[in-house]
Amino acid sequence: MLRPLPDLNNAETLAKLGREYALREARRDAISQLRDAVTGLQSPHSDAQDMALKQAREAVERLEQIAAA
Repeated sequence: MLRPLPDLNNAETLAKLGREYALREARRDAISQLRDAVTGLQSPHSDAQDMALKQAREAVERLEQIAAA
């Protein structure tokens, strides 16, 4: 079943939906980066681990920013 369309004449509602969409996509991107970083942390090479740790920190910081928004 399709969800009903929002009121396309209500700018306030559309702005709220756009904000929620942007936050949801940003969260999804950060989680994806965190997942990739965790995989990289399992590498036996220290260079790859260092890079993965940096990526994990960035992803966690982004998730914290999103949670605060």
